Amino acid sequence: MIGKHFSEEMIIGYLYHTLTDARREEMDVHLLACPHCRNVLAAHEAQQKQIDLALKQTIMNAPASAPVSFAAIAPQLRSGVRLSARWERLVNGFTVATAVSGLILALLSLFPLVQLFWAWDLHLAATDPLPTIASVCFGLATVGQFERRPGISFSHLLASVLTLLLWLGTAVIGLQNILVLRDLFMWVVMVQGSTPQAALRMSPLAVLPAAILWVIVVIGGAEYHRRRIGQRESWRLLALTIVIQLLLLLLPRFLF
Repeated sequence: MIGKHFSEEMIIGYLYHTLTDARREEMDVHLLACPHCRNVLAAHEAQQKQIDLALKQTIMNAPASAPVSFAAIAPQLRSGVRLSARWERLVNGFTVATAVSGLILALLSLFPLVQLFWAWDLHLAATDPLPTIASVCFGLATVGQFERRPGISFSHLLASVLTLLLWLGTAVIGLQNILVLRDLFMWVVMVQGSTPQAALRMSPLAVLPAAILWVIVVIGGAEYHRRRIGQRESWRLLALTIVIQLLLLLLPRFLF
């Protein structure tokens, strides 16, 4: 308040209803007894009415635009849909191709696995890159799937194919993980002072439990994914499996 009168900011706030209820009631009482503040408020109200009137006249005098029909914008809509569909097909094709590549690499890694099962080659077991590259491919194929649902752009059939590829790939990489666990067990035994031959004879103590766990995970995972194809829970389990398998494959590189 300036002297006996409210400031112009207060008058404008009163006009535009930005004051608190308490302040507005105070101004109501003051306006009843103050002709000066009433005149200032009336001037602002008249100015606001002139602005509203000028705006309405401008809108009424503006030239009417031609009506936009669906036929006029349909080509643009179809073009956007086609572009989006192409992009979706490209992404889906890349995803499936990445999963197929990972499965091929995983299968190729089985050949040295057969040799290593009967003889321990620590250097080869720790440096074979195929299982690691295959796991990375599976991880790339899984990225971005958590928010996707079977639909027009990602059909139930495509989700089923991708899930099958990833499940088969993780099953093959699981065999590699058994070998890694065996090597880690033998390494621990040898650190204790045993010979490589003795450690190899003791390796079934690690291989058998790991093999049983692998069978349980493969069979249980197949049933789990079959019931949840394309759902976030299925992709999450596949991603978790891939991360664990990749960490197991990388572990010997830091120990050996």
